Amino acid sequence: MAVGTPEFLRTKFGAIDRRERESAAYLSWLSHLLRLHQLPAPMANSRYEYVKHFETEDKCLQLTYIGASARYGRRVYGFYSFLCMVYAPLHPYRSSEARARPPSGEPLGESARRLPLFPTVSLFHSLTRRFRSLANVPVIRIDGKGFTKFTRAHGFSKPNDSAGLHLMNAAACEVLREFPHDIVLGFGQSDEYSFVFRRDTVVFNRRMSKLLSLVVSCFTGWYVRLWSSYFPGVEMRWVPAFDGRCVLYPTQRALRDYLAWRQVDVHVNCQYNTCYWMLYREEIDALAGDGVGDGVADDGGEMDARVGRRVQGMLKGTMTCDKNEIMFQRGVNYNNLPPMWRKGSVCVWVEDEEETTGATEKEGKDGKMAKRKKKRTLRVLHEDIIKDAFWARHPWVLGDKIPT
Repeated sequence: MAVGTPEFLRTKFGAIDRRERESAAYLSWLSHLLRLHQLPAPMANSRYEYVKHFETEDKCLQLTYIGASARYGRRVYGFYSFLCMVYAPLHPYRSSEARARPPSGEPLGESARRLPLFPTVSLFHSLTRRFRSLANVPVIRIDGKGFTKFTRAHGFSKPNDSAGLHLMNAAACEVLREFPHDIVLGFGQSDEYSFVFRRDTVVFNRRMSKLLSLVVSCFTGWYVRLWSSYFPGVEMRWVPAFDGRCVLYPTQRALRDYLAWRQVDVHVNCQYNTCYWMLYREEIDALAGDGVGDGVADDGGEMDARVGRRVQGMLKGTMTCDKNEIMFQRGVNYNNLPPMWRKGSVCVWVEDEEETTGATEKEGKDGKMAKRKKKRTLRVLHEDIIKDAFWARHPWVLGDKIPT
């Protein structure tokens, strides 16, 4: 028996095999495990620390995500190790040889096949894969606050301002660079952007308040910093503001349907806004030609409000084919509009192959053979994400890993 072993351990595990009973490492491990459960000594607290009880710890996933996190994964594995080490010596087939060759006439039960003497790393990974499948996918969507007034004050083009959309994409790319191993995709249109996190991300312990505040503040900061690059000579009259929300999607299908919903919204808005501003300008020109609307500009005045309500009444109840006909009669083909207007913008990590000259591989005597090396880059795409082609080219968006 190991020296210094508590009497509790001697009596509780007295029936264990002699070799295991005299193993100092085995008993010291159990003693250490018991010491871990001892409560720390109380410390002196100030009389104001009671206010900490009003703070609630918010996590995106409370019970549906156990095992993939490093902290919780070690706890699950440690608890399972303890059970196996206590129960395995009492099992009739506790040795690997006995489990491989059961006694004649006695079948090998399922429990004996599945219960190892000591848990292995592969068993831990199988447990984490099982719990990972229960995890939800966090998606943070930010939206501009009062951007109708913001775009009017800064002279944005209607119905779509390409410089403003490129500025949104640039700010979104900086957010993805801030979380290079956690955010797998960003999808944006107009004044909103959605950021999809990896399913098994554990950044900031998946606390919603942390993720939401960091993404919104990072996006807003880069939007302000990059303003002069896309609007040179235009002074920012006031700081833009964005609100955000965090939504959890439990399945890959639900995530794809969400992104498809946002892209369908891009088509709807693009068609409506293009027709609206065509008819709006026609009405303004007609009023100006009659001498009624002289000096009328897009300044949000009373005349503009009346014209806007009239155009809205003209478009009320129109279908997609009706809007396409309105554009076609005025010489505009919807399919020829810029893809960024019609499909939105997708920020995603992609793998590019670059050619490098290898020093060890030679072609002939003097020539050198070029080797291909994969490099991860961040790209902004304007393509269909509703069909399966996009997801076949970027399978890691729905998986757990990002190309490195």
